Amino acid sequence: MSKAKNIPWLMWGSTQIINHTVGLGGLNPISPEVQLASVDYGRPDTWTFFFQASVLSVVGVVDPNVVIVDFSLALGVGRSNVILPTFEEFRFTNVVANPNQVKYSASVVGPLRFVGDLGPNQISQLAAQTLQCSARVTIQGGAPPGTYNVAAAAFFAPRSHIRPDWYSKDALGGAER
Repeated sequence: MSKAKNIPWLMWGSTQIINHTVGLGGLNPISPEVQLASVDYGRPDTWTFFFQASVLSVVGVVDPNVVIVDFSLALGVGRSNVILPTFEEFRFTNVVANPNQVKYSASVVGPLRFVGDLGPNQISQLAAQTLQCSARVTIQGGAPPGTYNVAAAAFFAPRSHIRPDWYSKDALGGAER
């Protein structure tokens, strides 16, 4: 009898559709967060990432507005963790006239590190053992009522992924290395 086991990299990324409805008077301008990734790697590693978002459609919206997609991260190593509430942010403007906009990145600009910092704090990899990523949609510009359909995706991959089964006798044709 075989037990079905969840393969860990199935949650190293996903794409979710966020259908967010804003009520009259701009009620509910921020969507609930949706989970895009949940990594529990078992050891610290260096991770690369890719974020993508697109406005699929806007229904019942007549006024121009701004659609913001925020990606938040929770990173951990051992018993420590940090939460980065807006690790990446995409802003879409003029979504009524041009709803099929797509934005993506494999690096982000972090906050300035000190007063007078002249260069961007460019981040293209993370150190983590556990990683949680979620996204939310915020409507700005008076938050006109209507439904906003947005796709958000996040993918993560370790810089070095050595699997123990690569070194098993079965993988080597019965011989050990």
